[in-house]
Amino acid sequence: SRIKRKRFYESCITCSGSFIIREKMNKIKVKRGEIVDIISGNDKGKSGKILMISKDQKKVLVEGINFIKKHMPKTEENPQGGVVDREAPIAISNVRSSK
Repeated sequence: SRIKRKRFYESCITCSGSFIIREKMNKIKVKRGEIVDIISGNDKGKSGKILMISKDQKKVLVEGINFIKKHMPKTEENPQGGVVDREAPIAISNVRSSK
């Protein structure tokens, strides 16, 4: 039986070691400061304002969404230390711009 060969398209780049890298043609369709709706995850149905976009990780930081507990050490700025609630980035595919 023959092995089926992969087809090459304009969006494919070949590298040494016969690896194929696919270029992502998708563009980020949301901007910083825009109000977005969360379409999946624990915060589904909520909305918030985008504070930061990370293009290389494909994640966004949304105000008031996806809180995590961060254990902070004692410092001069924070002499108490302890556990702090912070917003964590979520995948850009879980976000839709609200109109």
